[in-house]
Amino acid sequence: MIGSFDADYVIVGAGSSGSVVAEVLSRSGQYKVLVIEAGYSAQFNPWTRIPLGFGKTYADQSVNWCFETELDPGLSRSDFWPRGRVWGGSSTINGLVWIRPFPDDIDAWRESCGFGWTELRPHFDAIENRQAVVGRDGPIAVENPEPFFDQSDRRLHNAFFEAATNLGLTRRNNFDHDLDDPVCACVGYYHTNTRSGLRVGCAEAFLRPANKRVNVKILSGFNAHVLRLEAGEARAVCDGQGNEIRARKEIILCAGSIGSPVILLNSKLKAQLPHLGENLTDHLGINYSFQSKIPTTNDKLNSFPRRVLSGLQYAWSRRGPVGLGINPAGGFVCTGSSGLQPNIQLYLQSLTTTNGFQKQQTGERPLLEPDPFSGFSLGLSSCRPKSRGNISVNAQGKPQIQPNSFSHPDDMSEFIDGVKFLRKLAAQPALRSVICSEIAPGPSVQSDDQLEADIRARCGTVYHPVGTCRMGLDQSDAVVDSQGRVFGVAKLRIIDASIFRSQISVNTNATTIALAHKIAAEIV
Repeated sequence: MIGSFDADYVIVGAGSSGSVVAEVLSRSGQYKVLVIEAGYSAQFNPWTRIPLGFGKTYADQSVNWCFETELDPGLSRSDFWPRGRVWGGSSTINGLVWIRPFPDDIDAWRESCGFGWTELRPHFDAIENRQAVVGRDGPIAVENPEPFFDQSDRRLHNAFFEAATNLGLTRRNNFDHDLDDPVCACVGYYHTNTRSGLRVGCAEAFLRPANKRVNVKILSGFNAHVLRLEAGEARAVCDGQGNEIRARKEIILCAGSIGSPVILLNSKLKAQLPHLGENLTDHLGINYSFQSKIPTTNDKLNSFPRRVLSGLQYAWSRRGPVGLGINPAGGFVCTGSSGLQPNIQLYLQSLTTTNGFQKQQTGERPLLEPDPFSGFSLGLSSCRPKSRGNISVNAQGKPQIQPNSFSHPDDMSEFIDGVKFLRKLAAQPALRSVICSEIAPGPSVQSDDQLEADIRARCGTVYHPVGTCRMGLDQSDAVVDSQGRVFGVAKLRIIDASIFRSQISVNTNATTIALAHKIAAEIV
């Protein structure tokens, strides 16, 4: 209850999913929707709209939970996990890549969840706004960045594409992996959630338009801690400080793969839901960095005068390195015995930050202060890791994140195959002609044992945790059903990446948003 506002639906979390659910549920005007969010609007924080501002929000506690994992045995260290604590959630601070899943990833859910790619695909069509595609006029901007790169950028990109095609990868205009354009080993430009040089996250696309409606209210600064449960129903959301909010119809948790299980764990539901907090899956990534013979983004940002010039260029034209994402291009490749389905995702970054690696390990991302020489990076992540972690809570009810990286031996074997492919890619004539030297990990790292040691020392999350409240047929192996309803607790749903049945092969934000749109549309 906020004043006289008695909500039908209370949405916990104004992030990627919560923003979508609020917009869909409130659209008819029939229901009153209250969104509660621990963070605040960042409408006037320029770093949340500037594409390369990702480097500034990476460790900004005003918009970021700045989680730290437990000591991970697979890495012999903890890892820094940024997650959005702001309107729009992680869509406000992420790397901007928008990519649809492989159809097989979603079809793998059909037996346990009752739907697959055929049922989810229309929701991508409904939410995407692609100016170059007729009929794609939804709320979330999806843009091909290729026209916004200058000649020096394209020289590196073309070298990357040529090297990849020499190794048998197909050059693609987009990564819409659907039935008309099947999955294959390929490279291309990553499309991004931008328009006219500005980030378009879920706050801009869904939440702020919904907030203009009289039947929507947003309560910022409310940190949901626990649910009040009575007679098998979720009756209220509590902050642990004596404040609670009730819903007439349903409470919908959209607090993410960390936040949603934590709220349920604090509500003492683990015994009833044994898979709660389990099945945590994330994509790990690593970069191989090279000193370059040709100018790269480093040369535009690696001194104060150059940063000023790039800032002025952006202010005047919304162009230049500040107005572009960190991963302009990439692709997918099959390594080892993975078969026809790609098992490694590739990234090209036209900058290097090896001078800031230690900063990054402690939660900083010095994208606006790259190395003082021309350089670029080739990166990878494993598409479908087999290792599983978990989320638990400590005595204070705070999250304890255990990724259990490389706990399945196949994941390390796949990673070693992947980094060998990066070097094979770099050795192709097109890329070799622009490389001075490999600077990380460096040419002395050659044997499988050395590669493994380097992977364990330098790899880290690429910010795609899923599965901690996964969907399924019943509570014997899941937490929610295919409509996000929590087993054994009436009037309670979860709609966010925590309910993914299994990890998908690509960046997760687009699928999280489409899934939220699907379930919300089924509610109304």
